[in-house]
Amino acid sequence: MVTWLPERSEASVRDALAAVAPALRGHVVLHDSWVDTGNPLWSRGTAFVDDQWVVKFAWSKEAADKLVREGAVIEAVGSVPGGPPVAPLLVRSIDPAMFVAPLQPGHPLAFEITGGLDPPTKRRIGDELGRTLAALHRPATLAAVESHGLALPEPTPQADTESLRQRLAPLLDGRQAGLVRGWCDWVDTVLASPTEVVLLHGDFHGYNVVFDDEWRVVRVLDFEESSVGDPHYDFRYLPAQEATVAMLLHTVDSYERAAGRTVDLRRVMAWHVRTVCGDALWRTEARVDLPGGGTPATWIDELEQRFVALSVTIDT
Repeated sequence: MVTWLPERSEASVRDALAAVAPALRGHVVLHDSWVDTGNPLWSRGTAFVDDQWVVKFAWSKEAADKLVREGAVIEAVGSVPGGPPVAPLLVRSIDPAMFVAPLQPGHPLAFEITGGLDPPTKRRIGDELGRTLAALHRPATLAAVESHGLALPEPTPQADTESLRQRLAPLLDGRQAGLVRGWCDWVDTVLASPTEVVLLHGDFHGYNVVFDDEWRVVRVLDFEESSVGDPHYDFRYLPAQEATVAMLLHTVDSYERAAGRTVDLRRVMAWHVRTVCGDALWRTEARVDLPGGGTPATWIDELEQRFVALSVTIDT
């Protein structure tokens, strides 16, 4: 039976860790960036043991069920030869919901540093991201997950188009509100057509990928949003990974060569619209600052610029 921690506290983590991994009794430091959204699905956190081990845990039923599934997906993906690099789990528990993995040395792909990278480095990063996604999207990877008896849901971006029409558009001026409504109509049309189905990471962005100093991908993190669906969904954050679209285009080129699958930039941008606009909506409604001091208006301006840079036109 799946159980969870009674509360988000160091004492609760210590007690649970002593039960599931007694050899790792040590100093626990809780991750300090958790935001209470009021949604029990997000009642989960991360702790660190002696700067060597990462511990993921939950303190609600909904989050615990999701954490158990994440651990099982990581184990399944890790069993596939030639699959993406994932954590070798030291222990995975359902009572309580928790897993422990070695802390991977390296660094994320932070937006703040991408602007200072030279073109060859951006190409190298794009090559790495494309090959990593291609490995994840292989039929063998989905087959491994299914062989473990895991029934994954369809992906769930931050908002549906009706929510964006009804709740985000009124927060914007007339021109931007019209843009959002037009994008939503276009998104509904673009995403209506069926696509191939693959295993999705679900939350593939720069902070969920660990690079070494040579900009090689050494680990993919956080499979808590793993799902099954349109491969373009896993590209949804990449148009905003840097100030230009160069890295995205390098990633697409690398992915197409490694996966033997064509990437439709229209579908990438359709998922990107739901992601960016949905993120702006929930943060505004929850009174959570937008990253980088942005506002819904500035995010819409930047989104419009990406459409232009990619020569993706809106036909409704």
